[in-house]
Amino acid sequence: QPYILDPAELGLTRILYSTSLMISVLFPLGLNALSMRYFPKFRNAENGHNGYFGLIMLMACTGYLVVGAGVYLLKDAILANYTNAPLFVEYFNLIFPLSLFIGLVSVINAYAFSLFKTSAPSFLHEIFSRGFLTVILSLYYLKHISYNTFVFLFVSCSGIQLLLLFSYIIGTDKISFKINWELLRSLNIRKMVNYLALISVAGLASIALKNNIDTLLIGSFLDLNHVAVYTTAYIIGSIIEVPSLALSKIADPKITDALSNGNMKVVKDIYFKSTRLLTVLGGLLFLGVVCNVHSLLSLLPEKYQEGEAVVVIICASSFFNMATGMNNSMIFFTDKYALGSWMLIGLIVVSVALNILIIPIWGMEGAALVTGSCLFFSNIFKTAIIYTTYKLQPFGKYVWMILLLTAIVFAVNNLLLPALDNKILDIAYRSFIITIIYSIGIYTLSIAPEMNEVIRKIFLRMKKGIR
Repeated sequence: QPYILDPAELGLTRILYSTSLMISVLFPLGLNALSMRYFPKFRNAENGHNGYFGLIMLMACTGYLVVGAGVYLLKDAILANYTNAPLFVEYFNLIFPLSLFIGLVSVINAYAFSLFKTSAPSFLHEIFSRGFLTVILSLYYLKHISYNTFVFLFVSCSGIQLLLLFSYIIGTDKISFKINWELLRSLNIRKMVNYLALISVAGLASIALKNNIDTLLIGSFLDLNHVAVYTTAYIIGSIIEVPSLALSKIADPKITDALSNGNMKVVKDIYFKSTRLLTVLGGLLFLGVVCNVHSLLSLLPEKYQEGEAVVVIICASSFFNMATGMNNSMIFFTDKYALGSWMLIGLIVVSVALNILIIPIWGMEGAALVTGSCLFFSNIFKTAIIYTTYKLQPFGKYVWMILLLTAIVFAVNNLLLPALDNKILDIAYRSFIITIIYSIGIYTLSIAPEMNEVIRKIFLRMKKGIR
């Protein structure tokens, strides 16, 4: 994208998406968390799960009309802060369909995850959307479409994803729009409404903390060029969280189901194993990104090399997030959601205040430092809540072993590995050596027995193949 789109054009797509994402979190009114927590009470495949799908669609569409109307009325006031981003002013109205598509996709995804259907929704979100973007970028690069058409197709991608996801749910699940109002009234509706109200604000705060409020404020205080550089650097730094995001789609519904049944053994097992596994993977990916960041950014247009410090800061924050394991579902889908919600609300207030103060002084690096620090403290608070609530503390001596191993590999990279003029070869050979040293250390120290077992099986198959 940095080669095909100029910084202002790329910055527009990022700020459009960030704005739409924040709206899309607000209007479903916490329905994603509601599905994780309350769907087990509606679960009944024979009668279409008591019309739960119809209920969440009704609530989501109603919420969109209310929130969308509010944003439209505030349009002039919002755009008054973006006089230095004329492209955003020009295309602002596209946030309305884009936020609707993103919001409904997230609601249906949460419904699918509650049914333990994760493969197709994940494919549409992670693979299809990126493939579609690659195609339209290629068409724009080859001058088959205008930039105006590119932006329209960029928004349409989420709409197509929504249609495909909806078709998948209809084809694989016996959904019903006939809501079982009697069952709904038998639940503690007041408690549900309180949960929705608080969790929706907390959800907005959570999304805002992760590369959205900082993006919007950079667009306001600086310009779309800086938005492009910052968001590209942020994506590179946060890429190490991919295993955590993938695992949460599987683990969160299982943890929630186990908590609703009082099965703490399953909860403890998932929490402990996920923390150790993600710490191991996080250490390797952290090294891969930080040790190669200079060479990697040199492959992009010169402007993007200004984001090197942003990559390192966000990468460190992401590593810590990985190392704290599957903690969200144990807080936000349980009776402890209020503690977690107020914590996030407090952090977003602090984040906004600090960003307003620091961005004009330190620019992108200041925004990254604020965001990284807030995400760091959010994980500290979540870990403390889990410990005080469930008396679970998953960290063992393996943490110090991984940190020591990471420091050793980092020192080897900086002191012993020479830099090559060919940056692609430099990344390749450096990554290979880092992976070998780190993997040998993890295997020798037996930090992750499950991974050691997989490695043993691979070696056994290799030996059989040679024979």
